[in-house]
Amino acid sequence: MLYFKKIIEHCLKKYIIIKVFLFVTLISTVNAQTSLIKSLNKNLLEIGKSHDGSDSVNFASFTPSLSSNKIIALGEETHGIKEFTDFRGQIIKYLVSHLNYKVIVLEADFYGTQTLNDYIQKGKGNKYYALLSTGMGIYRTPEFLNIVEWLKEYNFNKPKAEKVSFYGCDMQKSAAIAYISTGNFKLSKELSASAKEGLKLLLGPIGSHVSGTDKRKLNQLTSELREELSSHQDTSIIARSLMTILQYDEYFQEKYNYNRSKIRDRYMADNVIWIYEHEIKKPMILLAHNGHISKSPIGTDIKNMGSYLNEKYNEGYYVLGMSFYTGSFSAGSAKTSQMEVFTMPEVKDPESSEFIFSQCKAQNFILDFKTANKDTEINNFLNKKTYSKNIGATYESSQTELNRVFMPLGNKFDGLAFFRSISPLPFPFRWDKR
Repeated sequence: MLYFKKIIEHCLKKYIIIKVFLFVTLISTVNAQTSLIKSLNKNLLEIGKSHDGSDSVNFASFTPSLSSNKIIALGEETHGIKEFTDFRGQIIKYLVSHLNYKVIVLEADFYGTQTLNDYIQKGKGNKYYALLSTGMGIYRTPEFLNIVEWLKEYNFNKPKAEKVSFYGCDMQKSAAIAYISTGNFKLSKELSASAKEGLKLLLGPIGSHVSGTDKRKLNQLTSELREELSSHQDTSIIARSLMTILQYDEYFQEKYNYNRSKIRDRYMADNVIWIYEHEIKKPMILLAHNGHISKSPIGTDIKNMGSYLNEKYNEGYYVLGMSFYTGSFSAGSAKTSQMEVFTMPEVKDPESSEFIFSQCKAQNFILDFKTANKDTEINNFLNKKTYSKNIGATYESSQTELNRVFMPLGNKFDGLAFFRSISPLPFPFRWDKR
């Protein structure tokens, strides 16, 4: 009996020690977080609301980090969020009208986006068709149309050298393929029957395997397109449009999604670099997902577009990621492939950067790492093990791994725009219904 009593007393002592340890650890963590929040509150730039409900930001204190860059990349944690698009509109207006940024590049088809460029520069064509031509539903919304219309008005009566230009850097939905197949993109020499068959293949769905016969057709197509390319200057829009078809052909023929992702990001970076040189190194604004623009890969070992651009431009490449705490967003359903609205509950993970940011005094804010990291606590926070969300164009609530992705912020971004509560973008316009 005495033996069991001693065991019980020993267990109770261990229990009390563990409880005390956990309590002390908790108090220490809370105190550390409280101190960090105070530091963050001193360094954040609030995103408020003006009388008309639009975002209101005094960018003056942020200007030193925004100016003198070759490329400013504006990310998003997932595509279908209204607040991200509205904020991008506000910062684009500031960068264009105050800091002389003249080129905007979208995560969208290179050739198709030329239609959007014609609309804002020349007032040419139908605005809804121009948005459709980007090949991306995230740009067929009233929120993005507001940005487009502002740029069109800004360009009105300006000399060509002072007008803002639109480009796309993507190649996975090449409109040039469709335009060649319909005869609206004229080649100097008509494609052979075999090459035309290859073109049809590229217009179809991506399969897991390309047969030997199909490969021969695709190889014939690429051979004839390379011959066509040789008759154009590399600096021409036509040449780069043809090049995106060759890029897509490589993407199309690749069997594995992992390797496709490698191909896509490498070529998106190539296209951004080409556009920067083509536009005589005018300051550029790049819009794409956080996972594409981050300065090192997020949640994968695949070298992303931002890694290439960071290597190329170093301090001239500024990356502003975007993050949120809770709310609803629109995305394609991984189950049904249809657009749906998903709701994200509040993050409770104390190792989540979004949980930390939700404790700050401002609902929505910008944190510029280049100035804030002079504070030791913030610098430690930016470089420690934290987690964030990383949701692509499709989502399913069961994909919990997308809600907790290892992401020490300091080596991914140069700054972050945070929104405590978000709402979904409307589903894309049907241009033919307008």
